[in-house]
Amino acid sequence: MEHNTLKLFLCEKPSAAATYVEALGGDTKRDKKKGYYQGDNWIVCYLAGHVYELLEPGQYKDEWKRWNLESLPIRPEQFRYQKMKDKEDLIQTICGLLKKADEVVIATDAGQEGQLMGEIFLKETGWKGRTWRVWSSEMEINGLRKAIREMRPNSEYAGIAASGDSREKGDWLLGINFSRCFTLLAQERGYDFLVPAGRVQSPILHIVANRKREIDQFKAGKYYELSANLVMPDGTKVEGKVNLPDHLLKNGHCTDKDAINQIMRGIQNAECLVSAISKNHSRKAAPLPFTQTDLQIHADKQWQFPPAKTLETCQSLYETYKLLSYPRTGSDHYETDELAKAPKTIAMLGKVPGIESAAAGADISNPSSAFDTSKVVEHAALGPTGKLPDWGRLSEAERSIFKIVCLRYLAQFYPDVSVETTSATLSVGSYTISLRGQTVLELGWSAIISEEKEDVPYIPELQQGQTISIDSFSVSEKSTRPPKRYSRGDLLAIMKNAKRFCSPQLQTRIKTASLGTDATRASILEGLELRDLLVAKGNIIDISKRGLMADEIISQLASSLTTPDLTAMWEIAFRNIKSDPTKAVQFKQNVNDYIGRQLATSNTVTIRNNPLAFTHDCGGVLTRRTPDKGNPYWQCRSCREYVDDDKGRPVKPIEGHGSKCPKCASKMITKMQRNTKSSKPASPYLSCSNRNCPGRNSNKGLQG
Repeated sequence: MEHNTLKLFLCEKPSAAATYVEALGGDTKRDKKKGYYQGDNWIVCYLAGHVYELLEPGQYKDEWKRWNLESLPIRPEQFRYQKMKDKEDLIQTICGLLKKADEVVIATDAGQEGQLMGEIFLKETGWKGRTWRVWSSEMEINGLRKAIREMRPNSEYAGIAASGDSREKGDWLLGINFSRCFTLLAQERGYDFLVPAGRVQSPILHIVANRKREIDQFKAGKYYELSANLVMPDGTKVEGKVNLPDHLLKNGHCTDKDAINQIMRGIQNAECLVSAISKNHSRKAAPLPFTQTDLQIHADKQWQFPPAKTLETCQSLYETYKLLSYPRTGSDHYETDELAKAPKTIAMLGKVPGIESAAAGADISNPSSAFDTSKVVEHAALGPTGKLPDWGRLSEAERSIFKIVCLRYLAQFYPDVSVETTSATLSVGSYTISLRGQTVLELGWSAIISEEKEDVPYIPELQQGQTISIDSFSVSEKSTRPPKRYSRGDLLAIMKNAKRFCSPQLQTRIKTASLGTDATRASILEGLELRDLLVAKGNIIDISKRGLMADEIISQLASSLTTPDLTAMWEIAFRNIKSDPTKAVQFKQNVNDYIGRQLATSNTVTIRNNPLAFTHDCGGVLTRRTPDKGNPYWQCRSCREYVDDDKGRPVKPIEGHGSKCPKCASKMITKMQRNTKSSKPASPYLSCSNRNCPGRNSNKGLQG
């Protein structure tokens, strides 16, 4: 760094700022000031997360304060930001530092969100000077020093900033307009809750809702299997299923028990011969290092950790203890130069309780293909930093996460798993029995990482033409099972690989599709639970009644939001903007056009009434009103007619309701007689709906 130039390093969090101070040769105690650190030719400050937020709609225009369909679409001509209330002092401090600085270095997290955070801050505070960018999430001092030496002009990251800006504002426009529109239209039909709409949360809600419907509509059916209890030449007992002819199978199952019994009788005394046998050797490489989503899936399955807990634990291991690399990563590869650090890292892991033997077995001379910088996107996969943990300071969750990440790292230095698979076909009369067995020849990396394995029996050596003894046959009755409810891990896996839920037309045009990012998926699922749209029972996720209703409403009003299609197309647009920031203008226009078209379409759709809502004679939904003065009443959202309240429910029509008034021929309606000066309960009566009817008051005598 230039010694005569005062650089202000703008970090994202206090812990990152402290690491930068060390990397710059400072002392976190000696150089600490109020809200920042200062050395001879540098200042390091921190934002402590986001400090500016987009204005609410009503802060742009008064007409956007009220929720009504007439005010839609909401499209600010120029988006504006405001200071977050709890960050005003921090902003003031940094603004004072900006006046001293010659240059600014954006040192926020190396990612789209971190880039946007730094860009917004400098724009809102009016900084016009020279700006650099350190693109690094290193918490190791030497690595960070290297990144500081290699800092680049911030202008080189304009595409990343433009892409993040387009994502933020596109999602704001979509969420504000559709949530208001759908909620207002739903209220007209008796739904009294916010209908949140978004290009990520709406497809997830729809996927869980469809699984719920599949389970509810499922009808169990009986089917039958014919098995032979075999005795191998070496005495090993093996059960094999008899392969049934296709004409007896429906969806892979046989429901005709009599036919199976007939087959069994026909082959009861038949000779069983080995008619075909084959062997196959296969090797399986170690699973790649963890992305954040992959780790969340693993932690959900092994320890039932909610995704947010896994991310929070990783964040602690990264920020507080500096034991793990950057946690919000979507890459499953390490940087190539990480191999040079491997001997030191593995030696350190040999001192960690519970993984000493795994570290001892690692072969540094034969690493996997996971060390490849060309396959790293923004951040490398999760891995150990090389720092020895103080085991006693870590929580149980932190120990569990640290160990499994380290074991996955060590697995990259273990041989492949080697397996021999034997397949055999046995002939019994005119039918066959298929057998399959496996023998593990080399454990390889599976010696340190346990994984779910297919339950494949051992089969001894067999020879073609060999006779196999059949001990007995058995017919078993089984039942078809409904689809399983999704676990949090299942949903995370779907969000990571969502292509199969895209429309058939789009599936042929794209390679991949995902919902959310490794940094946001946990909060998306958590948000759906907090809004009472999804319900968690342990790590199993179900959908609430409100969630089902919300999905039905969105499906009727904007079916395009119920698939990952929109997100898949937007992600393509974001990648294009990253390469060419000028494409952000066209993206904004496309978003506005889409929202306009969809709002126009939604306003022409009549959604079904809430089945739990009270309805009026005209078929419209009744809404209960509670004025500051006077009694509660109900009003029809369609014809606007009033209905009296009877103990929290619309008064039930009595005989004569709807008939013609004998005085003016208007409609007779049911009212409630309220005896304010009597202890008698209120009672219904017929009254003319015409307020000017001369006999209106006398009708109170027509009580039911």
